[in-house]
Amino acid sequence: MQETHLPPRTAPGRSCVACKRRKIRCNREEPCSYCTKLGLQCAYPNAKQSEKERCTDDVMSRLQRIELLLERLDAKASISGSTSAQSTGDATPLDHGPLEDTYNSHRTNNGKLVLEEGDERFVSGSFWADLDATEEKDVRPVEPNISIPEYIPSVIANVFPGPRNVFLRSETEAKDLHQLHPSGGVLLSLWQVFVEGVDPVLKILHIPVTQRQLFWASQHLTEIPPAFESLMFAIYFAAVTTVQRPTCCLDLFQEDRQTLLRRYRLGVEEALAKANFMSRPNVTTIQALTMFLICARVSTDKGYIWSMVGLLIRLAMKLGLHRDPAELRISPFMSEMRRRLWWQIYVLDIRTAEDSDMDPFICDHIYNTHFPTNINDADLDTDMKHAVTNAQHRTEMLFTLLRVEVSYAAQKIVFSSNSAAGQKHPRLSLKVTNKFLQEFVANLQDKYFKYCDPQVPICFLAETATRMIVTKMKLTLYHPAQKSHSDVPTETLQDLVVQSIEIIEGVHILRTHDKYARWVWLFEKYVDWDAVAFLLNIISVVPSSVPLERAWDAIDVFFLDWKDRVTDSERWRRLEGLLMKASVSRSTPFCMLLRSDGDALAPTMKSHADYVGLDTAPLMLGPEVDVPPCHTTNESAATGEQSHIDWNFDNFLLAQDMPSWAMAVDGDPLL
Repeated sequence: MQETHLPPRTAPGRSCVACKRRKIRCNREEPCSYCTKLGLQCAYPNAKQSEKERCTDDVMSRLQRIELLLERLDAKASISGSTSAQSTGDATPLDHGPLEDTYNSHRTNNGKLVLEEGDERFVSGSFWADLDATEEKDVRPVEPNISIPEYIPSVIANVFPGPRNVFLRSETEAKDLHQLHPSGGVLLSLWQVFVEGVDPVLKILHIPVTQRQLFWASQHLTEIPPAFESLMFAIYFAAVTTVQRPTCCLDLFQEDRQTLLRRYRLGVEEALAKANFMSRPNVTTIQALTMFLICARVSTDKGYIWSMVGLLIRLAMKLGLHRDPAELRISPFMSEMRRRLWWQIYVLDIRTAEDSDMDPFICDHIYNTHFPTNINDADLDTDMKHAVTNAQHRTEMLFTLLRVEVSYAAQKIVFSSNSAAGQKHPRLSLKVTNKFLQEFVANLQDKYFKYCDPQVPICFLAETATRMIVTKMKLTLYHPAQKSHSDVPTETLQDLVVQSIEIIEGVHILRTHDKYARWVWLFEKYVDWDAVAFLLNIISVVPSSVPLERAWDAIDVFFLDWKDRVTDSERWRRLEGLLMKASVSRSTPFCMLLRSDGDALAPTMKSHADYVGLDTAPLMLGPEVDVPPCHTTNESAATGEQSHIDWNFDNFLLAQDMPSWAMAVDGDPLL
């Protein structure tokens, strides 16, 4: 049988020269049908030559990229060299911050947000990110969606299943989150407590938007995305944290406080794990985790909080929260939400570092996010097109901005020399630091305090707490390990002693006064401990500098307040040792008890298992909350049931424009 010879074909995908020139389909025969029809000579390009040319083009393209990278590196090296040279000159105290244009000019690549498998991810000016910097088609601006985020299961998570709960609590695996939610009536009570007792001093959320989301979600529990569900449980947990008297919790929420704290902590953890927040974080899950850690810090093991804050910072940086949203082309509304969130994380880092006697994680050179804008929630809208400007009056952001300002200054003063070196802050002399603190307080007066009315409780609280923290920073400058008291002028030492006494007295008033009960929970932890330690040390070394009667009255009040509710046994033992040393010649019943029984002052320590929700204080809701049985009385001072003190303080506006409880909630969960 005669064989049939098929016409030879070139490699698939190649066209003859004529067809390629005419940009028509070639059947790749030799000759092809088009050339045969027109009587043209059919010729195909030389495959080897084409591959060689393509390889040459590819090499040239890579060389151009490498040249571009080298130019960028050379520019960065020049900037770094000039910066180092400037740092050896006369440094002005703490005058360079993230808000200055000079900082932005030192960064040639601030990174960008990219979309990767439907999620936002921040890429910085690393080697691999810079390789693709010229390919703008692969890196497009992200406009975050402010609606309740949808949950898209991760393929990798399904292929490599692991512990669903990042907190390693295996008993949460089988929990049904629907059963952990409160009933409708209790949810409304929790939300009201949150709005009045948490939001004014912890400004992370936009209340009108969150309220609409929350009410919609409460009616559609089976449809809630895990990310928003974690935020719901964080709101519940925060609300219960503020109501610290057990009987008040029973009246408001019909359940025991400890039970509620454990349940809602369980809900936060399980919802975060379900949202796969470590691999696929978003703004909502970071809001939930931040709020949970801030509230849990009031009564939880400091080592646990310290570890979790490190994780939180990494997740925030993965979302690009450390970069100002103006650089990332994000909407004005989401820009403000991201700034609020980043600076709450920043302050939490400062506070946990102080609690743990460590240096903060966050350094100035890794972020350039601007301070949140001084503006009310009512002036922010999800559809706004233009950025807002700072209001020249008191707003809901009062406490937040004061808290941020003080924390930013404290980072440069109260931590170790190693931290200052890592932050590239000059080590300032005592004279320069004192001058800086004076100018700092004057700046706060001009920006915030002049708009405050001392007769308004939240204004008095804000100014009092701020001045106490500034005084606390002064005490660190005269710490016995840093400076001998014999080197301190007598007048300065006496001023510090009086200020220390005023801190102790002021904190006690804030703890026990009805006007401030709703808000004290956040910053009521250890601010007075440093003052007591300083005072006891001065009494031991230079007793003539101390008004002894007033000083001992303040010290006695402090120890009676704290004796039965200490969570930091190490610091308590240090104070106990200072007290015993200072009370050698002291003849009060309290000090005699100390000398006769070394265990008399031993605090009632909580076990680690109890850290999920310590019931240590009777802080009440304010008079605006219409729950008569729970009104605070002065008996709290007698029972010693106060909450912790901490120099965490935030934001508030006296006349909040709260959304109506009757707000219509349609099918759209947001707006």
